[in-house]
This record gives sequence, structure tokens and C-alpha cells, in this order.
Amino acid sequence: MDFKENYYFEKYEQLAVLADTQKCKTILSRNTDTNEIVVFKVMDKHGLDVYDRLKDLDNSNIVDVMDCFLHEDKCVAVEEFVNGKRLCDVLQKNIPVEVIVDYVRQICNGLKEVHNKNIVHRDLQPKNIIVDRHNHITIIDFDIARIRKEEADSDTEFLGTVGYASPEQFGFAQTDKRSDIYSLGVLIGDMVKPYAKTVREVSGEEIVYTGTSLTLEEHKIVERLVKMSRKCTEIAPEKRYKSIEEIEKAGIMSINTHETTYVVAPEINNEGQMIFRDNNKGAIAGKHVVLLLATTTTGETIKRALECISYYGGEVVCVASVFSTIDNVDGVKVEKLFDKDDVINYEAYPVTDCPFCKKGHKIEAMVNGFGYSKL
Repeated sequence: MDFKENYYFEKYEQLAVLADTQKCKTILSRNTDTNEIVVFKVMDKHGLDVYDRLKDLDNSNIVDVMDCFLHEDKCVAVEEFVNGKRLCDVLQKNIPVEVIVDYVRQICNGLKEVHNKNIVHRDLQPKNIIVDRHNHITIIDFDIARIRKEEADSDTEFLGTVGYASPEQFGFAQTDKRSDIYSLGVLIGDMVKPYAKTVREVSGEEIVYTGTSLTLEEHKIVERLVKMSRKCTEIAPEKRYKSIEEIEKAGIMSINTHETTYVVAPEINNEGQMIFRDNNKGAIAGKHVVLLLATTTTGETIKRALECISYYGGEVVCVASVFSTIDNVDGVKVEKLFDKDDVINYEAYPVTDCPFCKKGHKIEAMVNGFGYSKL
């Protein structure tokens, strides 16, 4: 027995056997010097290849592998103890839509790192995902994970959890990252199940029906998640997303009900004040607002807009204008594509100081954000 084995077996006492399967024995242990709680996993020696790679990962959504070594022809892995509930227990209650999106984002973040190490988890399911009290996700139990081998036609063993394992895990082909993507699709389906169901129409198209308690934005998000789940769980691997990066490009990372982008325009009442109607107030209150303008000259319109948005509970963080003669208004920066230096002979004057008006010159036309009009 070498020094490393001596250290772990002498310094840690066994507290409980958490699981004892044909593939792996999981033991909860405590460091007798520091009282640190860890998990020992004892499995087939081939697991060392996987855990060696996991040990090099630094990803908060993957269980931290502190060490791994061979002992009596077995692989022994030492992991952090992740405190929290298994996702299968969390799913006993409906999860808010924005939390589902966050869970999917975190699972994707972890899987991407694992796949970059050429590791296939092969058992991604609710029991192997821990959720802590802050809704942080940790993927655990890499007991049957494998390193993908390019030259292999199929896996040597048929492993996985029925209902979550991809078809190729039962002998149809070799597993790869698309196998984990299949399991991810099933997980997404589990999470949105309380909110949505699909009905295949006579035309062959599937229509997504969502719960009536959802907001319009939540309805759109659930619909996208259902469609994403459907693509992930295609029977043929080549029809699924090819990678987690492709899923990210499909938009899952941008779905966030707290950061929805609204495009609204104020109205001018009879007293010349900018106002928002009741149905648009929610797009302003508590939001960071970007003002979009065609032209900015004196900044008076922007000042009125700043007052209006502040009144309705919003905060202007930026002004974007196609053309502007000024750089900021009341401390808010004006981003612009063109300024007065880009327009030949451009001049601007306060209303009371227009030299053409003083000389009695007729104004021939008016140009503003709405266009050009002859007078």
C-alpha cells in the first residue's frame, strides 16, 4: 500500500454506505483530523481513466473529484460531499419556468466541460443531479461514464437508466455526447411536463399547449423548451443536437424571463407630456432602459424621456441615436453612428437664435425621425 492509499484509509473513517451496486460502492466518510465529509467511490479499475480526467476539471456544476487511485485492482475516487436534494425530489413540486431555464443552463454548462474531456456520462437522470438550497446544480455519479473511443462501433456493455438512456446505449451504436443530449432532452421534458403537453394534429404537426396560468413570455419559453426536448430525444443520433454548443446557439442561454427585451414607445398627451399606457408600464418598471432615437440635437427630448421613464420606475442606462450632435444628456452617454462632423456644413442653433428666422428666410422643409416633409 503506497503513501496515498495509507493517507486516505488511515485519515478517513467510514460513516455510511450510501449505495452498493454491481458497478460501484459509494461510502460516506469523514476526515478524523478536520471533520471534512467526503464520498469514496470504489469501482472497476477502468473507471480510473474517467476520474483522472474529472480530477482536472474546475466546474461548479460538476462534482469535485479530489483524488483517484488504484487499490487492489479497483479504482478509488474521492469526491466532495454535495449537500442538497436530488432533482427527482425537487420535481415533486412544479418548478417556476425561470428556474427550469436556469437548471437547463447549469446542466449544459457542466456537460459541455465533461464532453470537452471526451467523457460520456451515460446516466444523466434526476437522481444524479443535486440541487442545493440556492438552486445550484451539481451533476454527480460518473460510475458508468466512459471515454469515447473513435474506433469502437458500439459500447461493450449495455448500461443506463431506462427512460433516460439513449437507444444506442442498448446496443444500437457507440455512445457519444449525443447520448447525454438525449438524456438532457428527457430531463427537460420532465421539468416542463406540468406546464405543457403536445398533441399531434391530423396534419402531422405537433402543437404545444401550455398552462393557462403562464404569462405570455412564460408560454413562449415553455414552447421553446418543449421543441428543444423533442430535438434532443430524436431516435437517430444524427437528428439530435450535435453538441451542447449547438444547444446554446439555439437560444437556451438567452432565455430569461427577468431579462426580457421589450420595445415600446411613449405617447404625447394633450399637455405635451410623455406617457405610457397601462399595458406598457410593466415593460418599464424595474427595468434597465435603452433609449433608441433617429436624431438627437439639443437633447431636450431625451430629458423629457428621462423624466418619463424615471416616473414609471425605469432606469435609463444608455441612449442610442443614429445621428447626434451631443455626447451625453444629464450624465447619460449618447451612443451614435454619425455626428455633425459627418454632415457637410451642418449647423445647429437654439430656437431663439436661428439666423435664418432672424433674417426672415422661409424654411423649405422639415426633417426628423419620421422623414422629410416640404413646408
